[in-house]
Amino acid sequence: DNTINSVGTLAHELGHSIHSYLSNTNQDYLYHGYPIILAEIASTVNEVLLADYMLKNSKDINEKEYVLNDFLDSFRGTLYRQILQLGSTNMAKLTDEEIQIAIDKGWNVS
Repeated sequence: DNTINSVGTLAHELGHSIHSYLSNTNQDYLYHGYPIILAEIASTVNEVLLADYMLKNSKDINEKEYVLNDFLDSFRGTLYRQILQLGSTNMAKLTDEEIQIAIDKGWNVS
C-alpha cells in the first residue's frame, strides 16, 4: 500500500527469509533450525539498514522525523517482546518449587 510501514514489514520479513535460506543451504539438517530470538536478529538488522537508508536519502525533515520515530518505536517493541519471550522460555525450565518461590516473592510467572 506504498506506506513506510509496509516497506518496514517487507524488510523485516525479508530478513527472516534470507536468514532461513542461508541457514538451510549452509547448515546440515540437524543444525539448520534456530530459536526465535536468533531469528529476530536478522529481521531487526534489515529494519536498521532500511531506517539508515531512508534517513540518509530523505530530503524532507518531516519524513526523517517520522522514520526515526517509527524505527525507535518498533525497536523498543522488538526488545520488549524478545525479553518477554526469553523470560517465558526460562520460566518453562523452572521446577515447581522454583516457581512457587517466585510466586511467594511476588514475581509474575504467567
